[in-house]
Amino acid sequence: MAQQFDASDLVNWYWTISVPGAPDISINKYLIGGKFGGAAAATKATEVGRVYGAAAGKRLSPRRAPFERAKIGKGTPWDLEHVLAMALDSGAVKASALQGWADSNLGVDCTGFAVAHFSCLGLIDLDGRHAVLSGGASCPYLLDQARRNKARGVSSHLLWDIDELQPDDMVLWMYAGGKESKSPGHISIVVDVDPDSQRVYCSESNGSADSGGHSGPRHTVRVWGGVKGKGSTQYVELDKGAVIFVRTPPRFS
Repeated sequence: MAQQFDASDLVNWYWTISVPGAPDISINKYLIGGKFGGAAAATKATEVGRVYGAAAGKRLSPRRAPFERAKIGKGTPWDLEHVLAMALDSGAVKASALQGWADSNLGVDCTGFAVAHFSCLGLIDLDGRHAVLSGGASCPYLLDQARRNKARGVSSHLLWDIDELQPDDMVLWMYAGGKESKSPGHISIVVDVDPDSQRVYCSESNGSADSGGHSGPRHTVRVWGGVKGKGSTQYVELDKGAVIFVRTPPRFS
């Protein structure tokens, strides 16, 4: 997965998951696990586990890591291709019901989307040295990685001018000092910028629906509102939210 991908292409990949023997499946739901997911997320995880059991029972060699990531909203597109193929091949879900099953049980959260993007860029190896991130990378972790790389010689990790922004920069709902500005936190990936209109074009996974009904991986346009605060509480106002723009590190440790 080291091939170069634009974050907007990653959104489109989630929307067109290829499953042999079935129409393309769209993953367009937001799914967060753990304490924020509650009983509904636990029910979805149980259903994904049922499919794993059915595939194992048929000796189809399901891979555990993709299923575990899918259970908690951290599934990459290639993870979800595998889960859906196992659901179909095991007979656990019929082809005609596969999209409905995906809508009910699969999705991705914001950091799951970001980690999948960085994996596409070859910066994170989810099945190798970064396997620990299969359980999710927090926004503070991503900021810390950028800080560490600054110490290794990167000129800047925080960006305070819209003209500095470039594709693959991170948007973190945090203040300069590292405190999150919303709970749970949120992350988006910059795709393009229009300084004249002060618009920032992003790709992310979001719990609110866009005009096309996508409430998971989606394209989002936000308005730059300028730099506010100072010191550790400095931030950029983005659609009235408090964010920092962070240069994605050239490597993750």
